[in-house]
Amino acid sequence: MRTLPRAAQLFVVAVLLTGGILLVLSLRVATFDRVPLLVLVVTAMLCARLKLRLPTTKNRSTMSVASAVVFTSLLLLGPHPTMVVALAGAWCQSTFGTRRPNPLYRTFFNIASLLLAVQAFGLVYRLAGGTVGHVVWPDIATPIGAATLAYFLVNVGTVAVAVALSTRERIAYVWHHDFLWGAPSYFVAAGAAVLAVAAVDRSAYAFIPLALTPMYVTYRTYQAYAGRLEDERRHREIIESLNEGMFVLTHGKVVELWNDAMERITSIGRQHVLNRELFEAVPALLDTSISPAVAAALEGATATELPRVEFMAGGTCRILHLRLLPFAGGLTGFVSDITDRTAAEEALRVSEERYALALAGANDGIWDWDPANDVMYFSLRWKAMLGLTPDETTSNPMEWFGRVHAEDIGPLKTAIAAHCADPSGPFEHEHRVCHRDGKYRWMLCRGVAVTGNDGRVVRMAGSLTDVTERHLAQEQLRQAALHDPLTALPNRALFIEMLERALAQSKRYGDRLFATLFIDMDRFKDVNDRLGHLIGDQLLIAVTKRLQACVRSGDVVARLGGDEFTVLLNELRHPDEVVLTATRIKESFTVPFELEGNEVFVTASIGMAVSSTGYTRAEDILRDADTAMYRAKALGKNRQEIFDVGMRDRAMDRLSLENDIRLGVDRGEFHLCYQPIASLATEQLVSVVDGRARRSL
Repeated sequence: MRTLPRAAQLFVVAVLLTGGILLVLSLRVATFDRVPLLVLVVTAMLCARLKLRLPTTKNRSTMSVASAVVFTSLLLLGPHPTMVVALAGAWCQSTFGTRRPNPLYRTFFNIASLLLAVQAFGLVYRLAGGTVGHVVWPDIATPIGAATLAYFLVNVGTVAVAVALSTRERIAYVWHHDFLWGAPSYFVAAGAAVLAVAAVDRSAYAFIPLALTPMYVTYRTYQAYAGRLEDERRHREIIESLNEGMFVLTHGKVVELWNDAMERITSIGRQHVLNRELFEAVPALLDTSISPAVAAALEGATATELPRVEFMAGGTCRILHLRLLPFAGGLTGFVSDITDRTAAEEALRVSEERYALALAGANDGIWDWDPANDVMYFSLRWKAMLGLTPDETTSNPMEWFGRVHAEDIGPLKTAIAAHCADPSGPFEHEHRVCHRDGKYRWMLCRGVAVTGNDGRVVRMAGSLTDVTERHLAQEQLRQAALHDPLTALPNRALFIEMLERALAQSKRYGDRLFATLFIDMDRFKDVNDRLGHLIGDQLLIAVTKRLQACVRSGDVVARLGGDEFTVLLNELRHPDEVVLTATRIKESFTVPFELEGNEVFVTASIGMAVSSTGYTRAEDILRDADTAMYRAKALGKNRQEIFDVGMRDRAMDRLSLENDIRLGVDRGEFHLCYQPIASLATEQLVSVVDGRARRSL
């Protein structure tokens, strides 16, 4: 009972209290013969289990045969003794023979409502002139009819109010929909009671079986009527249970049916539209396409469909879908509220447009892979990026993997497998894919894997971005960072890198011999000063070509800056090859350079360092080659010198001497011993000054 609404709880308590008070008062004032009362009580208890199903009600309620016993007791003994008969019959009916035990409050409520009905029957029967103990026909007709009606109204009315309060529905709707059509059963039971009392009153017990015949015929007639009502009820329940709105019109457009879904969709109750012209009851429909469609359907007797109709319902615009099906008697309309679906479709359309615009703006191709079925979706942009037509590819993943560069397919599959094993982060990988024109394009692949409940990857999707231009730009930057802009030769940084690579291979294999040539052009500054820097640059380019012509294909020519060039000689078979190459370079400089009509003669000083000396750093090889080159310049230029340890010692001695002289000057550690004096005119020594004696010798 605690689950009932507050109003229902109060009503149930009021009925229980009223029924209890009436029972106590009836027992106090009742005077009766115990034997007939006992017989009626036992009969009511036995008949309580004999229930007739009433198909006329929505909840398929039942009526016990004990009701006829109660009516018989009312006519024979009056209302006060009948309270005991009704109590016994109601208790047995609510307790025994039920599928599920009723809650105690519901059993007491049924008993209380029956007791109220018994008292109402007795009051109305007495006021209408009825007599207790014997019946006189037809004088009994009016009192028994009025009393039976009062009994029905009180008994069923209290239950209907309780149901309405519990379900929060209108009392009139519950009464009309669930209980009204059970009224005939009460009058059948009252008629049977009248026949039974008449037989007892006249001691004509032999006529009781004869009286059963018209009762049976009456019951069968009622049963057929009830069956028809049951069919109508089922049909109506089906209509009402439809989630789709349904209405029926006559040829005059009068509404004959307006189900619950129509009430919900239009916010208009059936009481406002039934038996009224549709567009008079719902004027808002006149402004829609429904009015001409209904007229056309009724006139042409052809089914009509309206996929979208806007209708104002309860101050809100609803979007409806209608189907109009004419029949012989009029027209049936089915209405679906597609407002939410239309809003969802519109939101989906906007989202798809936004997504499509974003993808178009991003200029990326989209792919979606189903690993379980080995099926892959490629977007139109993905195909266009590779120069393919929309119908040129299939859903086979090899359409992608088969076009990947042979050097990149292994790392790509490894990266995908690693991401599928741990899909916690995003997937990114760059690889080359073959374009339709046969050229490879650099692609940046991004994606994410989706796992199922078992942790296995069930889907992987992502995008493909063409980053070829970026790779070209990076290659150009790398070229600019590692190559001389004038001659396109490797610069110092790249040459040192190549030198380190050669040194590492020499250490690894042991027998790999290589050498470095350091070349400096003699009197290059004179060319710049005399002919200008433009000619000087052209000379550097021409020197580059001659150097490249003097070395093998595996050797490297580099420009360190200014007029300094270096050559890395790889894979030497004998140290003498170094001298031969240097000689070939020096002899190539004997041919003059033709620069814009000028014959330019230059020579070169070449220093050589061979790896057999035992180097550990690339910088040391380059330093020693530079030392040998300066040794060649010191010996008269236009020559070549190979580095030996003595050069390094002489260079270190010279550096130490220069440092010592500089420090001695700074510290004032020098003093004059002898100062020679020469004549500039004759270039002859005139005298020598003794600095210690400060006199001329």
